[in-house]
Amino acid sequence: MLRALAKSQSTRRGARRAQLACILFAGLSVLVGSAIAIYAAAQPALPGWATLSAFIGGVAGGAGMAGAALSLASWLGQRRRDLEAAEIWARLCEDPSGARPFCLYLRPFASTDEIAGEDAVATQMAFGRGPQMAVARGRTELEAEIEHALRPIGPLIALGQPLEHIGAGRIAVTDADWRNAIRLLIETASLIVLLPSSRAGTLWEVETLLQSDALSKTIVIDPPNPLAETDDDTDYDHAAEWEDVRAAFAAAGRRLPEDDPNGLLAAFEDESDTPRTAGFSSNHAAALRRFAKSLLRRRKAATLAA
Repeated sequence: MLRALAKSQSTRRGARRAQLACILFAGLSVLVGSAIAIYAAAQPALPGWATLSAFIGGVAGGAGMAGAALSLASWLGQRRRDLEAAEIWARLCEDPSGARPFCLYLRPFASTDEIAGEDAVATQMAFGRGPQMAVARGRTELEAEIEHALRPIGPLIALGQPLEHIGAGRIAVTDADWRNAIRLLIETASLIVLLPSSRAGTLWEVETLLQSDALSKTIVIDPPNPLAETDDDTDYDHAAEWEDVRAAFAAAGRRLPEDDPNGLLAAFEDESDTPRTAGFSSNHAAALRRFAKSLLRRRKAATLAA
């Protein structure tokens, strides 16, 4: 239902206005609920059970409405990113040299079709040192963190269905066209982020990267895998997925490090067969942003020197 409401917005401006309205409504709901709770607690004439019920009802009602409003605000934010991604894609199809800078997110496809995106997953977000994402369907959901980290560099876009997930803006293409779309996106992206997988689609993307000069603008993420030993329901084996990608890189003469349970970032910045790496175990958004900016600075310096 929330996604349907978000989809009703046909422009980025409309989605933004609706998003701001939801945030304001959430704040108002908390204030009204708190006022009701405080007023009920201050009524000595009411029986104790009535005072307690009114207090709990005010707090719970305000929190519930605020939560729903904030959830809708998140989907409206995703609607804005999807519309922006569609605009970038339209410009690329018309004139690849005229599109604004963007970041490309290459992730594993989870459904049976090669192009179909992952099912939408409810994601929890806690605020503090950047957004911390919950775990869903057996793998660490880092997409929203990646989008947050790279936002100053450019919009993060990926192939998939609009409003299927909160994170990168989605571009919808047909099964027959997705390989050509990926080639164009790899060629024109300012930065590429690869989340490894042993799935055929992702391995084809890896081979495409290795056969182009786009590897120098690619960050390979080895995601943290604390669930590998604790979640019996997961079908995502981080270490095994990483080993398959390492084998693909090794076949092209590039040596990725062994899987790090705490996570790491890797980038091949020159013709070296070993990448520069950085830790990825805490404050993921900040670590990725620093690493990405450093990569782009080094790439720019190398281009100028050449």
